[in-house]
Amino acid sequence: MKNFLYIFFCIAFFSGCASHVTLLSKDTGKIYQGKIQSDAFENLTLTVKIENQLCSGNFVKFSSYSQRLGKGPTITYGGSYKYKALLACSDGLSLSCFVIGSNSGAGTCTDNHQSTYELTYQ
Repeated sequence: MKNFLYIFFCIAFFSGCASHVTLLSKDTGKIYQGKIQSDAFENLTLTVKIENQLCSGNFVKFSSYSQRLGKGPTITYGGSYKYKALLACSDGLSLSCFVIGSNSGAGTCTDNHQSTYELTYQ
């Protein structure tokens, strides 16, 4: 039994987690799929496939999401963060993405040809 628990712990700890990503081109209306993958050290990687190009890069959390309501107090939304991702693609295309979320979220990406995409993940 101890061996089983040890093996289970090792698999669970090193397997990481993944979130499903949907990318919608605002120019063409095409939908692309991808994922956000977490490793054992909570480093995040965003990967999407656009046409036949594989695009990948770090998905970096850089602050919690808060908003000031008029002249009132600043409200921090529990568990929501701002993320930035810079993706390089296999044919020279690059994407810059800005996302707000936690377990799920949404944002936008712009490629180096100024095409824009809506991004959601869950």
